[in-house]
Amino acid sequence: LEKRLQGLLVRAEAWRKKGQCEKALPLYEAYLKVRKEPRVWNNYAACLIRLEQLEKAEGVLRQALEHRKTPALLSNLILVKIRKREGESACGLLKDLEILAPSKASVYKPLLESYCSRP
Repeated sequence: LEKRLQGLLVRAEAWRKKGQCEKALPLYEAYLKVRKEPRVWNNYAACLIRLEQLEKAEGVLRQALEHRKTPALLSNLILVKIRKREGESACGLLKDLEILAPSKASVYKPLLESYCSRP
């Protein structure tokens, strides 16, 4: 089982890095059926974002965040919210990211300034 899982992940990562997310998705899905790892959830969601499957990416990220809050997961969820033009929703996530990783949050602050500065 371990070798099979490692093989799935290695191939999925290789396809993702080549920009071939449509080939990576089923490999990530097979891996995630067995193991729920934040890094793998995040890379799976990154592929969904790249393929403009924003609703599915949001669901994946929210599910992953239920297991563990990481800066990478929050960052990708903020990106999804920005792409969906849901700036107000992204502001709440930005506050969480500022606590976990202030330097990462600073990347999104200018993009969300008009939303987050509202009373």
